[in-house]
Amino acid sequence: MAESLPKEGRGVGPSSELAGKVRHQEFIGEPLTPVPLTGDAVAMARGEPGLPGRFRWRDQTYRVAGVIGVWKTCGPCRNGGGEMYLRRHWYKILAEPVVQPPEEAQEPEKLPKGARRALPQRLQERQAAAILMTVYCDRQARNRKHPKDRWWVYTTEPVENDATGAGRLGAS
Repeated sequence: MAESLPKEGRGVGPSSELAGKVRHQEFIGEPLTPVPLTGDAVAMARGEPGLPGRFRWRDQTYRVAGVIGVWKTCGPCRNGGGEMYLRRHWYKILAEPVVQPPEEAQEPEKLPKGARRALPQRLQERQAAAILMTVYCDRQARNRKHPKDRWWVYTTEPVENDATGAGRLGAS
């Protein structure tokens, strides 16, 4: 299945072992909010946007567990010139929800040496809910009223965890 690119320009899509598998992508088109001080400083030093290590989306904090692909798209000059401009930086990422301990579990209790605290079932289920996301950063903000809305979730794909903890695409 070939990945379609946005109408805005041409780019080179991610090439990985995941590209040939059947996927159930869901278009999202919603902004995400980077957690401050988690951006990729090395990328920012090169003049590229720093992919946030953590971000908030739909009232949930996620961490970037892995980057699967990176590409860029460009488009023609918007003022009638013949130049091409870099418009977006795209990232295919594996995002995991950050599990917040319940309020009552903030105080650590003393456990015998070597004992492990079991997570409540609700938290164990949340840990396994990783999502494959396509996110992008607009080089120029779309809306002057919201100039900080530059990071967007484009699509999501479910990831199924097997017994070994490794992810598989195509879960519904």
